[in-house]
Amino acid sequence: MFLSQLKIWNFRKYGTKENGDTGITVSFNDRLNLIVGENDSGKTAIIDAIKLVLGTQSYDNIRIEENDFYRSKDGTRTDSLKIECTFEDLSDLEAGRFLEWIYIDDEGKAKLEVRLVARIKDNKVTIRKTGGKEGVDINFEASENLRVTYLKPLRDAEHELNPGYRSRFAQVLKSHPIFKNNGNTHKIEEIMQDANKNIEEYFKVSISQDNSESSGSDSAEENNEELNYKDDPSSIISSISDTLSNFLGNNKDQYDVNINISEMELNKILSRLMLKIDEDKVGLGTLNQLYMAMELLLLDIKEKNNEFGLALIEEIEAHIHPQAQLRVIKHLEENIKSQTILTTHSITLASIANLNSLILCRNNNAYSLNSKYTRLSSGDYEFLERFLDSTKANLFFAKGVIMVEGDAENILIPTIAKIIGRPLYMHGVSIVNVGNVAFLRYSNIFISKDGEQTIGIPTSIVTDLDVRPIQYYQDDDNDCDSDFKYTVYEIKDTKECFINKINSKKRLKEILGRASRQILRNNEYLDKVNIIEDNYSKYKDVVKKDKEEKYNLQDIKVFTNNWTMEFDLALSCIREYVYAAVLIAKYIKSDEGGIDDIDIDEFINDAKEEIDEFIEEGKVDMDIAYQIYKPLLKGNASKAVCAQYLSKILLNKSNESEELVNKINEDENIKYILDAIHHVTKTRSEVTE
Repeated sequence: MFLSQLKIWNFRKYGTKENGDTGITVSFNDRLNLIVGENDSGKTAIIDAIKLVLGTQSYDNIRIEENDFYRSKDGTRTDSLKIECTFEDLSDLEAGRFLEWIYIDDEGKAKLEVRLVARIKDNKVTIRKTGGKEGVDINFEASENLRVTYLKPLRDAEHELNPGYRSRFAQVLKSHPIFKNNGNTHKIEEIMQDANKNIEEYFKVSISQDNSESSGSDSAEENNEELNYKDDPSSIISSISDTLSNFLGNNKDQYDVNINISEMELNKILSRLMLKIDEDKVGLGTLNQLYMAMELLLLDIKEKNNEFGLALIEEIEAHIHPQAQLRVIKHLEENIKSQTILTTHSITLASIANLNSLILCRNNNAYSLNSKYTRLSSGDYEFLERFLDSTKANLFFAKGVIMVEGDAENILIPTIAKIIGRPLYMHGVSIVNVGNVAFLRYSNIFISKDGEQTIGIPTSIVTDLDVRPIQYYQDDDNDCDSDFKYTVYEIKDTKECFINKINSKKRLKEILGRASRQILRNNEYLDKVNIIEDNYSKYKDVVKKDKEEKYNLQDIKVFTNNWTMEFDLALSCIREYVYAAVLIAKYIKSDEGGIDDIDIDEFINDAKEEIDEFIEEGKVDMDIAYQIYKPLLKGNASKAVCAQYLSKILLNKSNESEELVNKINEDENIKYILDAIHHVTKTRSEVTE
């Protein structure tokens, strides 16, 4: 069986809904579960809730205190809390073991429910554990069978591995069937008894006695005289015995002094054993991996005994470098059949673990990314498994996400955010470069299976509108239709617009039903549809609306422009800086060796002069923007290099001039970028306005 669901009411940060529903419900997989989220997102509260209900194999001292009870915004604490664990996939043996507490669900499957209810009154906390639908008290044996293996976050592996009265290694060994007490003397006890006899003999037989047996009497006598007491172990017992005899007087014959290993019982022997690696001195990382391997032995034992096994591991990445983290996660995924629930702050782990195993903690909720709960398709999972690297996995820990489709946006948007006083890092916003076709694959991570809600992370999708201006079609250097018309097909009755004739016909058929056959057969299509040509603005609006309908959902919003980001910036108040960056990128493309000789101010002056020439030639803003953008369009300059230098120029110029910052804030061609930034960096007061 496995822990399938955890429900919490009024425990720590998780309260209760107004209708009495749980403060949080967490769904788990039957094997690996990786809980990820920013600090204070509630990961530890989930782990502690499980520990409180089920207990731990190491019998950690887990207590409910006053501050564990939920405190509302007005400062009052609740006087009760409740935590409920539900288990599924019970074997016949497990169903029999927990017979009193199981119930049959609507699908005829046996489930086990175990809950803890705590109340506080007059600073005194009372706790009751019950099971089943009827709330039958859980007995001691059942509780023992539900205990979990727990690895704390700041674990002292060296201490845990050391022998001693509270040895964790001894506790693990005692659970192994090899060391079960069946009433007979254990083999390891026999080994220690034999060792004990040898030790006793060592201290009883003196070296002088050994020498006298192997030598003549004269030489033995000489040797005895030469022997120093420091070389004779029997002298220790002799000295102690002589002193004790003087203390005891006439009772001295009742006592015989021996030296041996105390406490020869199996449990005492196990507590003196130490788990170690051959190397004399190993680091914390290796010790932590050894410690985890020891704890996972418990799961292996339970699995072979057909017992319930669950491991809770907090901050599994502690003291372990990224490559080791990879090996640990892969081992848990591929070799551990029992259930494991891990928490992590590690972007590396979030990027390498199977997406189905991730659980995101955010806004007092836990969102499982299992295929049962998200809108991700099987193809999405395969794609993301290949391309979700540690950089993109930032989105799992972010307060907000900006998705972009290129290196230029990835460089420039954080720069613009800093200039307008909203640096992304200060707001916990991650920018994720997903390439030019993967927006839906990534955004679907945040959308529920039914497509009706998101997980509450404000997400801006910054994408190019990709509507080429007329200047592109008028340029003889481009292999395109110079007679291109921005054609829009508008259904007269509904005013719905399309840029594709086939799509307009498809929609018309949906509206008219059977009647559409007759209309289309008689070529009456034009009676139902307006064909609008050469309306650049209308065409852009239709394309923009299509993108918004495709991506927008609650706090996931698309922000787009005229054509590409570089083209729009070339239309804006910073066009001379954009052109300077383009000229620099073009220069580097032709001569990479000249990168050290670049004078940015000189390129800015050249850019201004050329723009002035364009104006004198009668070119309008769209013409000038196209000329600025053309080297990037034709591949004569790198977009990434251009963005890099533009970023540098803007940061320098904005520090020198407040006027530039004001112009950027007011520029209509940069507005979509500013809107995208504002969407993910809103303060709480801005959200509620």
